[in-house]
Amino acid sequence: MSKTNEMYLDKARTLTKGLREHLETVKNYGVSENDLSKLESAILEGEKLNAEVDRRRAELNEIVPTANHKLAEIRNLTAYLKGLVKRRVDSNHWLEYGIADKR
Repeated sequence: MSKTNEMYLDKARTLTKGLREHLETVKNYGVSENDLSKLESAILEGEKLNAEVDRRRAELNEIVPTANHKLAEIRNLTAYLKGLVKRRVDSNHWLEYGIADKR
């Protein structure tokens, strides 16, 4: 879980605990039992969603290097093949060969 998200969840848990302990007092300020229940529910949902984000982030950390390697291979091969054609074909005809370069 990101530090920021964990910090917000901790602050919300602390607030909920403190307000519950002083519910009779904070009711006079407009805080209701229902408000606290909504916050507790939101905290639980936030924890679940953050766990899902962490799981997916871990999956991506495995996939991203492979994708980056493959894309680098594509860039290199593309540059190589374009270079072979561009040296032998007039630049006015490059587009016919699928080369959109201007120079």
